[in-house]
Amino acid sequence: MDSQGGIAFFGAHNMPISTYIRFLNLILGEAEISLYIDGQRYFSGMTYGAFSSYTSMPPGIYSVALYRAGEYGRPIAEATESLSVGNSITLVATGAAGNIKVYKIPEPYMAPAVSLRSSLRVVNLSKEGLALDGWLSNGGKVFSNVHYTELSPYARLQPNVYTVTITAAGTGETVAVAENIYLEPGKMYSLYIVPSADGGSFDALFVADGEVAK
Repeated sequence: MDSQGGIAFFGAHNMPISTYIRFLNLILGEAEISLYIDGQRYFSGMTYGAFSSYTSMPPGIYSVALYRAGEYGRPIAEATESLSVGNSITLVATGAAGNIKVYKIPEPYMAPAVSLRSSLRVVNLSKEGLALDGWLSNGGKVFSNVHYTELSPYARLQPNVYTVTITAAGTGETVAVAENIYLEPGKMYSLYIVPSADGGSFDALFVADGEVAK
């Protein structure tokens, strides 16, 4: 596996043949969630808003089941997911009991940029009907009209410390603020805009994409 700072890059001569997956729990009203794949527990006791580390799996079609931590009877949600060779993804469970959905967020491998700029995108998991814009402190617009469950393209930025304000497209009302996020050279990041744990507002979860340990 070719790597730079623990990142595997698509297109390398020995590109990994596995899929790398992690899990994000966004299920409201549940203290902890465990995720099983084909009956085997992969992620255990995940609290709301927490990203797991990555784990590798062979490509294929898998049955995914979510349980309350410590329980293994009737799952609170089930899904079928296909995993492709050489990709990394985040599986996200959203909603509340009785209306839980599982989304597969792709994180494509990419070669290191010659300029060593950073890459940042927004993932809109806020609420249905809410489209988002993203603004830098200097007034520059980096994301525009990103609808619910959509991903923006990666914006190419100079490595630095940023504050990104997420607003409702059309009204300009502030939805969430990601303060003092550090973008390192040549790395890819996502801002997940999600409901807060109490469901009354929104949070911006900042995370590095595709960072797979050797």
